[in-house]
Amino acid sequence: MKKTNKKKLILILVLLAEVLTFAIYMALYFEMPDFAKAVKTLQGEEKTATYVYSTSLRTLDPSFYDEESNEKLKYVYEGLVGFDKYYRITPLLATSWSNLDKKTWEFNLREGVTFHNGEKFTADDVIFSFERAKSLKTDLAELLSNIKEIQKITDHQIYIITKKADPLLLSKLTNLFILSHQAFLGLEYNVNESPLGTGPYLFERWKKEDYLHLVAFENYYAGIQEPQNLRIKIVPNKYRRAAKLAAQEIDYLFNVPPEYFEQIRTAGYEVLRYPSFNSFFLLFNHRHPLLQRKEIRKAIGEAINKEKIIEIVGGFAKPISQLIATGVFGYNSSLTEIPYNPTEAKTVVENLQDTSRELTLDAEYATGEIGYFIVTELENIGLDVKLNLLTQRELLQKISSGESDFYLLAWDFSGVADPADLLNELVSSEGKYNLENYQNEEVDQLITESSRETKEEKRIEEIQKIMELIHEDIIGVPLIEPYLLEAELQIPNY
Repeated sequence: MKKTNKKKLILILVLLAEVLTFAIYMALYFEMPDFAKAVKTLQGEEKTATYVYSTSLRTLDPSFYDEESNEKLKYVYEGLVGFDKYYRITPLLATSWSNLDKKTWEFNLREGVTFHNGEKFTADDVIFSFERAKSLKTDLAELLSNIKEIQKITDHQIYIITKKADPLLLSKLTNLFILSHQAFLGLEYNVNESPLGTGPYLFERWKKEDYLHLVAFENYYAGIQEPQNLRIKIVPNKYRRAAKLAAQEIDYLFNVPPEYFEQIRTAGYEVLRYPSFNSFFLLFNHRHPLLQRKEIRKAIGEAINKEKIIEIVGGFAKPISQLIATGVFGYNSSLTEIPYNPTEAKTVVENLQDTSRELTLDAEYATGEIGYFIVTELENIGLDVKLNLLTQRELLQKISSGESDFYLLAWDFSGVADPADLLNELVSSEGKYNLENYQNEEVDQLITESSRETKEEKRIEEIQKIMELIHEDIIGVPLIEPYLLEAELQIPNY
């Protein structure tokens, strides 16, 4: 698995380590603030708004593709396109785009845009930004490796030529922030000392691992943004974040710990709930003597009370009917959950003959509490299940070896909001983490076709059909999708 894809597989497991110690789930990172409201004092005067993040800002150079840093740099820089809060593609420096053929994309660039130093934005800046990212050989270069070249047609029109059809190109381009090529012509220019973008905020000062201070860009093409003074504050310790909330020193907080929900509300904050684009599920080894039986796979699904799992993770989640989270490209709203029916599940297990009822559930240490609950539920219907807790590396190795009976997994779709990686690695019969344990020729064919299809409507149909087929086959048991929590200070007369 590529490094960037492997991060998707284990991201939530890493984050849950701290959270499940307190028997709750800390919401994952989706840090897209609402610029629409001006934060003012009660007297109506402007002040510096403080937006607090728990994760680091290590660099001001977006070409190095530090995901945590780029979440803050989006105030300063922009790409051709971006995501809104619900991971829908939105135009930024590109106003429109189309496919001339499966490998050629035409982009029309926004006119009248300037960088923070007054230089005009043109196609040359897009080409420079791509070439620079490629030359640095970072994860961003790997992400964009299917781009063969970018051709300048005019100052405000480009063609992006891919090596092969790439339906995820737009999602990938959200990570390519555009730099000023004119600025880099200066021998003394240091992007980490004076970053220049086209975004809504100008860089003012940076105290590493502490804060980034920004001011609104007066010549921003979408109009001057509010708040006009913005401080991005880094507070890794959640107890310090809680103390700052109680003192109303924070205007907007990302990654709200659910255990502070009531405290935050009473401190004068509105808690906002958004999709996290993450899902938790069980996947089965379809060559296992017991689990190759569809009725047993269904019984396992019927035995698990998802509402109890939601309680374990703090209550801020919802049950899901398929492996992908709500809002991910290709989500099939017609699918329903396996109904909770432990009585029926127990009857199925009692009717087993000449087959061992022993199973081992593999899970990462961070999800151990959920794992213990699932084991208890399955023992209640007559299965003999052992929980095997592993490190992240050990879990991935066991899955890839095909030796796991079944396993508990979490998947992060927030990078591109698309199931392509999951389908290629977990569902395809040739997937690295499937190893032919699950095989369905029609599913394989649809995965191949969807990886080449650049027409959105056709590709949605293909992925929704895949979801329907693996739902019918009971490839696994979808469990929950957590919510993302953010807190916004409520001040009268905004």
